[in-house]
Amino acid sequence: MEINLENVERALAQFYHTNSTLQAEAHQWLTAVQSSPNAWAFVWELLQPNRTCEAQFFAANTLHMKLMKQWNEVPQDQYENLKTKLLETIIQYSAGPKIVLNRLCIALSTFVIQTTPRFWTNSLQDLLNLIQPGNLPNIPEERTIWILLEVLTVIPEEFQTMTLVQAHEQAVRRELEEVTPKVISLIENLLENPENEAAQEIRSQAVKALLPWLSLGYHPPPMCIQLTNKLVSIVGYYAGDLVESCEAELEALTQIVTHPNSHLYPKVLLDILDIILPLRLTAMHSKNQDMVVNIYKLLIAFGEAHTKLLMCVLGTPLATPAELLIHSLLQCISAEGQYPRDECHSQLTFGFWYILQDTFTSSDKEVYLKAYRFIVPVYKQLCSILLVKSRLPPDDMVLTASETELLRIYRQDIADTIVCCYYMTRDYLIDLLTKTMTSAQTWQEVEAVIEVVISLSEVSWPCNEESITSSQPFDNYDTTDRTSLRQREQLTRLLVSVPPGLVNNRIINSLNHATGAYAEWWSTQRDVLGQLIPTLVASIQNPETSTSATMALKDITRECTTSILPYAEDLLNSCQEALNKGRLKQVECLRLMYSVGRLLSILPYDVMLSRLEPFICLYVGDIERVLNEQASSQGKNMLLLRLRMLGTICSSLYLSENVKADPPTLLILRRLLPVLNQVASQYSNDSSVIQEICNCLKSSVQSLLERCESVLEPIVNITLACYNAQANTAALDLTKKLFMLFGKNGGTGEIIINFVRSISMTTMSLIMNNKGSEAADVVQAYYQLANNIVKKSPSLLHLTADPGQLFKLATLSLLFPENSTVKSAATFLCSFITQSREHMILVNAVQENGEHLVHTMIRCIGGETPRSGLDIFSDVFLALNKKYCDYLARWLNSILAQENFPTERATTESKAQFTKMILRERANRHKVLDRIKEFSLICRGLVGTDYHHQPSNTN
Repeated sequence: MEINLENVERALAQFYHTNSTLQAEAHQWLTAVQSSPNAWAFVWELLQPNRTCEAQFFAANTLHMKLMKQWNEVPQDQYENLKTKLLETIIQYSAGPKIVLNRLCIALSTFVIQTTPRFWTNSLQDLLNLIQPGNLPNIPEERTIWILLEVLTVIPEEFQTMTLVQAHEQAVRRELEEVTPKVISLIENLLENPENEAAQEIRSQAVKALLPWLSLGYHPPPMCIQLTNKLVSIVGYYAGDLVESCEAELEALTQIVTHPNSHLYPKVLLDILDIILPLRLTAMHSKNQDMVVNIYKLLIAFGEAHTKLLMCVLGTPLATPAELLIHSLLQCISAEGQYPRDECHSQLTFGFWYILQDTFTSSDKEVYLKAYRFIVPVYKQLCSILLVKSRLPPDDMVLTASETELLRIYRQDIADTIVCCYYMTRDYLIDLLTKTMTSAQTWQEVEAVIEVVISLSEVSWPCNEESITSSQPFDNYDTTDRTSLRQREQLTRLLVSVPPGLVNNRIINSLNHATGAYAEWWSTQRDVLGQLIPTLVASIQNPETSTSATMALKDITRECTTSILPYAEDLLNSCQEALNKGRLKQVECLRLMYSVGRLLSILPYDVMLSRLEPFICLYVGDIERVLNEQASSQGKNMLLLRLRMLGTICSSLYLSENVKADPPTLLILRRLLPVLNQVASQYSNDSSVIQEICNCLKSSVQSLLERCESVLEPIVNITLACYNAQANTAALDLTKKLFMLFGKNGGTGEIIINFVRSISMTTMSLIMNNKGSEAADVVQAYYQLANNIVKKSPSLLHLTADPGQLFKLATLSLLFPENSTVKSAATFLCSFITQSREHMILVNAVQENGEHLVHTMIRCIGGETPRSGLDIFSDVFLALNKKYCDYLARWLNSILAQENFPTERATTESKAQFTKMILRERANRHKVLDRIKEFSLICRGLVGTDYHHQPSNTN
């Protein structure tokens, strides 16, 4: 459709007043219109008063877009005329609509930046002088000021978003820096007394305009004292307002106190802190939660930005503001009520306490000693606050799902902060936990203590007794962990000090989590473990505690095998009983099977076999029963669970090195293999069952390693049958493991080579039949297998697959949409090319198929691969250039000689330059990648656009 005034108006009507399909068509056409040079012909016409508001807005928006993105279309001799038109049109729209006036002000700001300072000297000062009530008598004074503030608001915003050449950008930056004091002074004068309601809109607009100018960083704190006073006065005036949150005013104050060079003015910062500190009282008494949050954000911003300053003044006559600030942040985190139901700001300060601690411990000795007497009591007080705030809500309070999740995150933050506090308070925190546990009246208090004990399990504990008694405070200045074994023992003994009357399922779950968290330490505290085991045993069979119990049992059976030996029989009995009841979730069954395997492994060999037999008989019997029954979803679910459970126990069983007998996993496998063969036959069409069979075999092989040789042939046969029926990644992972174990073995090597060859044929068939992208994970795993072979056994590659065919298919896979699959194929090609020079059959494959590879990569670079996935091609080009430089030169010249290839945007010169730069570089991957990206931008037509400077996941 021709671009003219009538068609534009017709398209606008279609966009605003028709259905979504027609709207989409109109939007596409109007977007193209905005980019067209013809837009200049009608934009001023559409801004006439007789046009619709939609047309006026479209014209103003188009004007802005043209000035920002197609500035080169404006002849230099038209700059003055364009400026005049812009100013006249803004005056014309001074009465509104505001939406159009706003876009015109943005357009003027863009014009200012484009012409400053080369073509419009002193542009910003001119605007300040021009847009004044005295110069525009036909416009109400308030509206003139509004227009000036609107223009001032968007100038720095536009500057920070526009792409300018470096010299121009620096020149504009100098102009902005020079005029900033005048702009802020003007805005400051507009911040009249808050009581003047008539000036409220102007004052609000002035604060909005203030923010982007402060963000430029050209107005340091010494110039902001009066401004700070005015902003604080405004906030104070609205302290009792339940609607006004003064977000902009408090954000402006935050910009002032976090100025990049503010640290150069410590005295000024303390003065500013004195000015803003009264706001803490506002926060303490205000009912406006939004204002409370914004005030505390300001105070926290000051604290986080200037912890060094706070630390330096503590213990000196200037300490009062610093002490008040820190106490106000303690007040913030100790807010009354349950988070997040009753309050939502106590979580704001968590980051501050880390920064303060880090600054304190890294201070020089003199500063440290002065601050010590104040800082350590603060962290002790913080410990008490956190212990209270971490409590779960009362029994009669029910939180929503979203509130529950917020509380979970909040408690995790508290746990992390408690660890920070521990390094500052040491014995005090442990004494506090002990007293709280002893005097607890509710289960919530007990649970909070246990959660703190769990969080402290992350502390780096020593392996032997260390004294932490210190006569001098500065001894704690050493950042090396000097925690004692005694403290750890005190913590863990809290777990067996829970008042019996306060024990419930929540407490049991916490105790189980704690038992697992300290798993690696129970070897030194067997008595405590012995007291916790009965709780763990009993909780395995309770559906409300089984999750935590199975998690804890898995941890302790993995970490402390010798310590748990006295309780192995009881734990095995409880596990077996819980499994037999069939009430556990699948993941809980799998955890228990892992634990069963670990527990059986520490028993004497004969006892282990006798205890293992019932498990295996039961679960193999369950599988056989399912095979003999009519197929059903319930039977399939049982089958999958039993396969996973058997695979899990096979992976966790082990045999002591001094026991000369068959590994228990091998005994299970001999019993299981015939059954697996039958399952593979009956469920050959079910991918989930086939995958699980392969997972089970993989777990067994990873456990047995070379000791699975006696059952290698049936393992291979079942795996191959599964893969031919349903290609899956578990089979490929197992194949890779078997090749590593037996591929070079004289006795079993032939079995493995034939096995891998069959796997290769199935996978190649998958790719050739255009089903590779549907099974991208399988193709990816196959190339990882092939890469492993070509890197470690290149002489065997031709025995496992046709090298030429494999090379071709890997090249074809570069066109797949899945980036991970492309990466694995390209990695294989790199290894193939790198290893090929030592093996003639591989050399022939590269020479015969290399040109097709290069052609495919050029297609990808030209646009068939997202720009985010181009990095892997640099590795392939480097490999070719190192090993086949002459061939690569010939292939590149031949391929790029094709007209309009890879796209019509690639010129002969750009192709020649690309070829030259690729061939020149043989070592630096980053340089090759830069050349690829540059050529890709040319091919995609993105040079000179916004996309030139942005990474993209699209074409």
